[in-house]
Amino acid sequence: MPSNSLRDNVSRRKDASPLGRGIFIGLRALDVWWQHHLLTRGWATRAIETLGGQAVSTSHIISSTNFTGLQPYYGLVNLLSLGSSIKQIATMIFISEQETPVASAIIVAAFNTIINSVNTLLSVWAVTSQVPSTLSSNNSSNFLLANPLVAVGAGAYLIGILTEAVSEFQRTAFKKDPANKGKPYGGGLFSLATNINYGGYTIWRTGYALVTGGLPLAAINFSFFFYDFAARGVPVLDAYLTDRYGAPHANGYQIYASPRHNQHFLVSIETIGSKNMPCGIIEMKVGIAGITGKFARRLLTHLLDAGDDSLTIRGYCRSPSKLPDFVKLSPKLEIIEGAAFDQNTIATFVQGCDVVVCCYLGDDKLMVDGQKLLIDACESANVPRYVASDWALDYTKLKLGELFPKDPMIHVKNYLDTEKKKIAGVHILIGGFMEPIFSPFFNIVDTQTNTFWYWGDGNEIMEGTTYDDAAKYTAKVVLDPEAKGVLKFVGGRATIQEIAKSYEKVYGTPVILEKRGSLEDLYKTMHDKRMKSPQDIYSYMSLFFYYYWINGQTFVGPELDNARYPDVQAVDWEGFMKSWSQEQIGTSYFALNM
Repeated sequence: MPSNSLRDNVSRRKDASPLGRGIFIGLRALDVWWQHHLLTRGWATRAIETLGGQAVSTSHIISSTNFTGLQPYYGLVNLLSLGSSIKQIATMIFISEQETPVASAIIVAAFNTIINSVNTLLSVWAVTSQVPSTLSSNNSSNFLLANPLVAVGAGAYLIGILTEAVSEFQRTAFKKDPANKGKPYGGGLFSLATNINYGGYTIWRTGYALVTGGLPLAAINFSFFFYDFAARGVPVLDAYLTDRYGAPHANGYQIYASPRHNQHFLVSIETIGSKNMPCGIIEMKVGIAGITGKFARRLLTHLLDAGDDSLTIRGYCRSPSKLPDFVKLSPKLEIIEGAAFDQNTIATFVQGCDVVVCCYLGDDKLMVDGQKLLIDACESANVPRYVASDWALDYTKLKLGELFPKDPMIHVKNYLDTEKKKIAGVHILIGGFMEPIFSPFFNIVDTQTNTFWYWGDGNEIMEGTTYDDAAKYTAKVVLDPEAKGVLKFVGGRATIQEIAKSYEKVYGTPVILEKRGSLEDLYKTMHDKRMKSPQDIYSYMSLFFYYYWINGQTFVGPELDNARYPDVQAVDWEGFMKSWSQEQIGTSYFALNM
């Protein structure tokens, strides 16, 4: 998010917000009626006179022969307010995707109504009004010629509002094309100047003011909107995009997006300190630490399959030889060899990355100190996001020491949340991996005897996701600059009894269900084993996981983020079984490969 010292007027979250949008559209439509009645009902005239000013004669304002009820000059003034409402309503309906809270809708609509009302009032004040001095000049053929400033203002208004509207519709059309997903837009009017839509907005507001209040009001409007753009709009976007993309890209390029309509794929590029240049594509560099691991290799596969030519991947590992040759030869992949605590090499690895994914798997020193070193390097290199090595049940609901293998995750998340301000942590929760559940390690399923063992009453929910589906979701998160914080994805939620029935259905084999005890018995058993032989960690670690996995404390669901990436169709427990033969499912964890 942008720095707290900068005020961002735009929500960065996409949401339909039907109530907020409806209120905004209604208020902007109501403004047309309001501006018209200020003139035709004499409200503007009375307001000027109440304030001690001299108003333009009513005969110069009202017309009994024109269908608008207004003389041509004031018909133009009214038309400018109508154009502003149509433009902003169209933007809300066809372009804007971000959240529109009710309060924000009211404030933005009120701001525009106030600005329009000031323009209308000043068009009636004799000191500032640009109305022709004689009725003979105030007709459809003469009133523009009578005051060239009005003609210039009307032309500037038309150019500005069309520039803003056309540029935004061009950009929206580009974004809606699936082939352009993840690509910034640098065509159309955006190829002429950065933030051209905001420039268009400033121009039409200035033209509007020139028509109604002459040069002084036009100068005030231009100065206000230009200053807001230069002093707040660009800096707040710079801070926002630096949070997402890191420091300005190399070779003197900096990225900006529209300050009024946040479309994070539609980014123009400007050479700092020079005139505007044509926009181009911003490449994304993904860093994967521990790239030779089982999960990292699945993630790498899906990133390479994304088919995005602007994507490059940089891997970090001790033994590049573990990667298949066809992967190492990919032009999208660069491998840096080094150890987890080699500070200098890690600094080289993260340099220039847009996101770094940690796929470390090891002891507490690696998982805590190794990740902290990696995070520190990312922060120093202005890497916007760090995907922690999680992919677990919801450990954020645990206390330190409860499920001890997850303690490193708690420490790393706390480190990112409390001690790091420049880098956004990303934590992906998936429940339990399905493949290991069927392996001998957990001792839950014996595929040789078709026996399922369980603790509790057999109705406890088990949340599971395959390695491949978790990697697919992670690839989506990596390529989505908006994805930050805790994200929850689960393939299947079922009880042990339901999983056993699916097993029978898929393999046509009767299942034996054996209860080992209550959850209280499990809790006592796992702690007794740990106390008796603390060094024999594998004799009790799976019991700790099983207990906290099913006792309801660490559920990832039922509210999930799966719908955020609908093209990922994660398999449930039964779907997972269908993808493996009965003979192979027990060893599916060990069969994970490229």
